[in-house]
This record gives sequence, C-alpha cells and structure tokens, in this order.
Amino acid sequence: MKLINEGRSVFGNTDVWAKSEWALALLSMISGCFAISIVPFIRKDFGERYLGWLNLFFGYSVVAAFLIVATLIASLAGAFVRVGIGGGPILQLFWLAFIGLSLYHRREIARKNKAGEKWHSMYLGTSILPLPFSREFVYKFAEPGL
Repeated sequence: MKLINEGRSVFGNTDVWAKSEWALALLSMISGCFAISIVPFIRKDFGERYLGWLNLFFGYSVVAAFLIVATLIASLAGAFVRVGIGGGPILQLFWLAFIGLSLYHRREIARKNKAGEKWHSMYLGTSILPLPFSREFVYKFAEPGL
C-alpha cells in the first residue's frame, strides 16, 4: 500500500497511472523480492525490520532458485554439447557469500541493539554503489535491475 501511495505522489492523477497502478505496484513488489538477493553486497547500515528473517528467507530462496536453474541448464547443455558450461560453482559461491554477509549484517544489527543505538528499524541501508543517480532511483530501479 505504501508503494502505491508513493507512486500516486510521483505520477499524480494521470490517466496512464490510474489504469496501470496495480500492475506497477505488483512489479515493484516482485522486483523487491529479487533485489533482496543482492542487497547485503551493495548496502550497509540496515534497519532491523528491513533485513529481517522473512526478507532474508526470500533472498535465500531467490538465490537458491537461480542456483538450481543454472545447474539444471548446465546439466542439460552438457548432455548435448561436450563443452562444460560452468555456472553452478560460481552461483554456489554467491549463495554462500550471501548467507555469510546476511549473517554479518544481522550480527551488526544485534550489536547496535545491544549498545542501545537509536536508528530507524525499516531503514533501507546506505548504498555503497558510486552511481550518479538519486537514492530513490538507485533503490527502485538500479538495484532491482542488478
């Protein structure tokens, strides 16, 4: 609902927006589920609820699904072509790195809580990408595109 209200404030009451509002909100929600798979690599200083266990579960699931599909494609291609296609080991390393970084960020969140630091629990994190765009563009378009 928050995404739809933000979209209304950006696009106003244009006719195109009114007709496609639900589709854009659904697309934004789905791309957010995929974006969580790279967030630990490209952001820091997360909020506790933003990088919660439910969001991390979606991230683990997305990366695991990519790993399974890449392994399946490599196996099928290996049956027809004698040249090895190696995407599986790289994705396994990515998956392990994702798990390690997400646990590191969760440990940092626990450290902040234990120290009693005041911070916003739904903070999206600070992007470490050196892109010349606004924060909103990076969070909504650049990162989900990655």
